[in-house]
Amino acid sequence: MTTPSPLSTADPIVSLAKTPAAAAKPRFGTAVYSALKDCVKQDGWAGLYRGLTPNLVGGASSWGLYFLFYNMIKKQMQGTDPTYQTTSSQHLLAAAEASAITAMLTNPIWVVKTRVFASTLKNPTPYKGLIDGLPYIYRNEGLRGLYKGSLLALVGVSNGSIQFAAYEDIKARRAKIKRRLIEQNGGTWKREDEKLVSLEP
Repeated sequence: MTTPSPLSTADPIVSLAKTPAAAAKPRFGTAVYSALKDCVKQDGWAGLYRGLTPNLVGGASSWGLYFLFYNMIKKQMQGTDPTYQTTSSQHLLAAAEASAITAMLTNPIWVVKTRVFASTLKNPTPYKGLIDGLPYIYRNEGLRGLYKGSLLALVGVSNGSIQFAAYEDIKARRAKIKRRLIEQNGGTWKREDEKLVSLEP
């Protein structure tokens, strides 16, 4: 999940920082503090919240589109049978497809976010945000510029795919246990009973 805060600002700054070979290696745990300190020194306290709009738009659209496509693909796999239980391999495939589609649709947003963090407000042509960053990259670099890093984004879909496949498998196992307990107590299993809540034993 994307967190629009100074810590999310420090993450790409640390990743993009270039440390001279002759420079002393920073002490463990000081990299984030140093990144935040340098950010405030260059751009003031407002610099800690640079990239807030791309962060919010990217995070919200990524999760929204992911769940949209994931559920659409799962329903397509189920066909016309609402009682059909998708398998673990189908969950993995659905999650991978949804992740890949989402990654390609939202990649331009993350490109702008990275450019915003890589520049400072004192630059002659700073990336101020999403609205001016997208057309600026398109004018100067074309579609290829907006999709830089897309291959790495596609490689990274395996992470979410494995997580959701594992989640669906655990959810199905827990639902079976719940169904057995309901039937043992003389109850009747209903479709809405598949929903699990944190208050359940």
